[in-house]
Amino acid sequence: MQLQIDRLLKLSQDQQSSELRYYSRCPPEIRISILENKTQIFHKFRQENSDVDKAIVEYCALILAISAQHTEEQSLSNKSYTGMTLEEIRAVSDKKASLFLLNSKKQAKQRERTLTLWADIRVAKLDHGMSFRKIVIFLKKKHRFEVSRSLINVMWHEIEENKLKEQKCSMN
Repeated sequence: MQLQIDRLLKLSQDQQSSELRYYSRCPPEIRISILENKTQIFHKFRQENSDVDKAIVEYCALILAISAQHTEEQSLSNKSYTGMTLEEIRAVSDKKASLFLLNSKKQAKQRERTLTLWADIRVAKLDHGMSFRKIVIFLKKKHRFEVSRSLINVMWHEIEENKLKEQKCSMN
């Protein structure tokens, strides 16, 4: 079965796994567009490969749709505007802007989740004297939550430093 899939996709098993990981990291809006593309690819692929099991064709169509989205996203980041018409530049700019907005939503979710774990972060920093790097490892092990140490650092200064300023102002 794996040989059949490899023959149809012309992708190794590692490449297929990489595409599936990319799919799992995508926001829901992109996942839905990938699934819409999958159905179109499936019908074309099914006509060309009528002798292959339907489930295998559907899996291959999903991988191809993910791969198409992934390559499009990569090409947008490497796109050069030289030799393009104004309409083409607008289309590329719109796609880049929508991808940026989707990624900023992901960052907002990370900030929200970090705030829900703020009590643990505060205890680790103040009571146990842990560095931000060790706090990241702690969150990964205990809460299965990956966050950058720089985000925790920025939020620490926003929250805790502001608390200290407010306390100083209230004492005066």
